[in-house]
Amino acid sequence: MAFCFLDKCYSSGLYFGYMKMPRVGDVVYSNFHKWGMLIGGAVLMVVFRPWNYQVIFDRETFAAVAFIILFGTMAGFSMYLTGVKMIGSVKASLVSCVEPVASMVLTAVWMKVSFTTPDLIGTLFVIATIIILAIPTKKRQK
Repeated sequence: MAFCFLDKCYSSGLYFGYMKMPRVGDVVYSNFHKWGMLIGGAVLMVVFRPWNYQVIFDRETFAAVAFIILFGTMAGFSMYLTGVKMIGSVKASLVSCVEPVASMVLTAVWMKVSFTTPDLIGTLFVIATIIILAIPTKKRQK
């Protein structure tokens, strides 16, 4: 549980005092999301009551949790913010819109999952939204 807490504190910037969150363009991340992640985690602990589950915490479990924290969250979050700095926030938001569609395709290919009509309609909505967002708008002249 301490690893999960450290993981949430890293991604929310609450460990070792206040971690200075990176600037992306003219946007500086506020403290609201840091506290939101911490409070959300505390509320979900009350809802799901993780202390009621029996966990066998051996060497393999420790290695798996450490791997997920280090590479799945810390490295992923850092690489995402670095990518946002490199390509800009607008392009990064468009790329992140493709994530559900990419997840669906990879699930179909690797896990051999068949999708229903509502799944495909949702995918079409996501793709339509990405196309609409990518259309440049004309700047209004004053």
